[in-house]
Parts: sequence; structure tokens; C-alpha cells
Amino acid sequence: MEAKAMYHDDTVFEIPVIIEPDEDGFHAYCPDLPGLHVDGDTKEEALQNARDAAKGFLLVKLRYGNPIPPSIVRHKPRPATFWPPRVQRKHMETVDLALTFA
Repeated sequence: MEAKAMYHDDTVFEIPVIIEPDEDGFHAYCPDLPGLHVDGDTKEEALQNARDAAKGFLLVKLRYGNPIPPSIVRHKPRPATFWPPRVQRKHMETVDLALTFA
């Protein structure tokens, strides 16, 4: 099964990023994405580096069908729909057909 089929257009990945001061700048990491640690000279740079790394992390997981941590998966609310749609149906008759298979 292709991983892309598991997630639809209404799927959003919400990834917490923690940024801490470091000796030479700032250190950013994502607790829900093991091994994702980046740095930056400023908080903004560390955050952007974390975003870029998280995007690459998720793309690789999706490409190879690896599981995404469920703690970061969210679904955007969909507008209310009524299914099946209420359609005025014409009178229908059932006809039995004799089928022949070769």
C-alpha cells in the first residue's frame, strides 16, 4: 500500500518545536520526531531549520511507507455534507437479463 494513500488532503501534521539557547546560538528539536535536532544563529533561523528538517523527515517516512507518529497527525474539519445526496429519483423497474459467459 502506498503511504500517500494513508493520508488525505485534510491531514495536517502539527509538530511541536522546542528552541533553547545554546553556546553559539540556538538549538531546536522536535520531541515527536526522534533524532531531529538542528541549530541556528538566531531563534528564527533555528525554527526555519527545524521546519525544513521536519518536512524532509516526513517526506522520507511517507515515501518509504514508514509510520508517522500519531501524536502529530491532525485532520482539518470538513464541511458538513449529507450523503447520499437527496435526489428526486424517477420510477425504476427491475429487468432480469439472461447472461451467457464464454
